Amino acid sequence: MAGVTKIAVSTGLTDALSGAEKGSIVIDSRTSLQQAGGEVSTWLQDEPRWQRRAALPPPQQPTPTDINVWALVKDFVGKGELSKMATPVQFLEPLSELQQRCEDLEYSELLDQAAAAVPQSLERLLLVTAFSVSAYSGVKRTQKPCNAFLGETFEYSCPEKGFRFLAEKVQAEPATINHVHVEGRSWTFNLEDELHTRFTGVAIELMPIVLIRVVFADGDTYTWHKAVTSINGVLMNKISLEHKGTYIVTGNQSGYAAKMKLHASGMLTSKSKLHEVSGSVEKDGSAVKGLKLGGKWDVELVADMPDGLKRRLWQKNPPAADPSRYGMTSWVLTLNETSPKLERLLPPTDTRMRADIRALEQGVYDKAAEEHKRLRAEDDATVKALAAQKAAFEPRWCERTPVDKSQIGKQYLYRYKGGYWEERAAKHKA
Repeated sequence: MAGVTKIAVSTGLTDALSGAEKGSIVIDSRTSLQQAGGEVSTWLQDEPRWQRRAALPPPQQPTPTDINVWALVKDFVGKGELSKMATPVQFLEPLSELQQRCEDLEYSELLDQAAAAVPQSLERLLLVTAFSVSAYSGVKRTQKPCNAFLGETFEYSCPEKGFRFLAEKVQAEPATINHVHVEGRSWTFNLEDELHTRFTGVAIELMPIVLIRVVFADGDTYTWHKAVTSINGVLMNKISLEHKGTYIVTGNQSGYAAKMKLHASGMLTSKSKLHEVSGSVEKDGSAVKGLKLGGKWDVELVADMPDGLKRRLWQKNPPAADPSRYGMTSWVLTLNETSPKLERLLPPTDTRMRADIRALEQGVYDKAAEEHKRLRAEDDATVKALAAQKAAFEPRWCERTPVDKSQIGKQYLYRYKGGYWEERAAKHKA
């Protein structure tokens, strides 16, 4: 049945779930979600159904000669922060870091399914945890997204998946902070990150201080952080990427928590063991017996249920037919897409309006390098002028909270203040 999502609770959860949690819920995405605790906003009916592309345009120039990564970063060994280093376009992909944050929403249907589950249930925790793992699956590309400029924004209105995404770079100094606000059918998603990078002499490590929060329409709230991303093979110029470390998906009201581990590889790690993820579930600090999570962050997440059965919680989508020279997924290929109709709705601060990223996407590499240098100089001048005036930057769509900056990663320093989509709707009607 088209437009219908069915959520079936695995029989393996029978012992762990209460009677009210058993069974299944069917939601027709074409109608109201009031039965599942939310409402379909009018924007879902008003927003045009965009025709998404399946490939990037062919490059107009030959790919630039590779630069040895070691030659670029060797002077940063032991010196800490790399995030503000000028990066040649050979190492960049035609996306900004704000667009990369939207990659986390590729499997947003898991949050729709979680919204339909019983509030504060184990079922909901498992689906949110699967969503948290799915966010790593597309981030295997070794080229770096372009740094966002201060005040840059990115929107992605996705009525076919029932959400709209807005990100803004809200701070440049003393560290970069981006804030993301997403509105789904029966949930909201927020992400705030302060990215730190370092070169260890062997690998480049991305160590984000990230707070992610999902709030369902019934008030049930889940929070978690991000693991470390390591870019390996720098010395040999054979670049590969892996995620590693631990994080906990916490049900703030339910007492449930999923403790997840992304396993680091070693010199002797076999191919079959690469990218492994494992986890366990607790309720009020005690392990849920017989329930284990495992899989690969670029393949699937599977739950071993208490009755011995296995349940696949999430599986990666098939690869794109034309992943481009950057190795993008079908979802990522759409993020920088634009059209004259869409551009009339976008503010000049939107990433899609950046001349350097557009030229890079089109494979006009000399223009991309020239525009990137120009825009970076303008951004540096803006940041320096603010510092000279001892003035704080005021974002257009977010506002500073009273939270002390030492709480980054624990509480949000910024919040979406509203108005973006209303202003966009006015443009659409004009």
